[in-house]
Amino acid sequence: MSTLKLNNIEAAVGTTINIAAGDKLSGAAGAFTTPGMIIQVQAVTSHAITTVSGVGFTDFMSVAITPKFSSSKIHISCSINLTAQNTSVGWTGETVRYSGVKLFRDSTHIAVNSNNSGNRTAVWFSSNAVGDSGNDAYRMANSSGQYIDSPSSTSAITYKVQIGQSNLANSYVVTNNSPIDDNQTYTHQGVSQLTVMEIAQ
Repeated sequence: MSTLKLNNIEAAVGTTINIAAGDKLSGAAGAFTTPGMIIQVQAVTSHAITTVSGVGFTDFMSVAITPKFSSSKIHISCSINLTAQNTSVGWTGETVRYSGVKLFRDSTHIAVNSNNSGNRTAVWFSSNAVGDSGNDAYRMANSSGQYIDSPSSTSAITYKVQIGQSNLANSYVVTNNSPIDDNQTYTHQGVSQLTVMEIAQ
């Protein structure tokens, strides 16, 4: 096998370079890229039924990625089952309004609204459940978010999400399950997922 070394290649006539039928170009991962091309995908799935009590946020899912190019964008998407419960009266009315998800690149809080100020809580997205009915505590709510990040790095990066709520100490949030779980057919359990994709520029 011979080796052809060159820095540039262009068509002798026109703008198309053809490869004979049955032949192909091959190379290491990331060797062939075009703008908008997905270079790699990393994902984590959680089946965990995690409960976070009181006011505050805690780590829930994380996924690592090492970009091939410093110019790449990272597309982050998250689908999470997150529902809240008021522990004092047994219904979700007030609590669900304040539960949400935060996004971090390593230790840096990202996906933050540039208008955030004062006592307002910066979250990536809030829980998709609001209600004042006792039956709301028997349902599992799903929420999702997407974000494009520009880390400008080829070092390993860890993206993580935190879950929690920003008001009412006598409450909690739960993942992948309804707040009230009495082992009935109307009690749903689900999975949550955090996915990152490197996109060539």
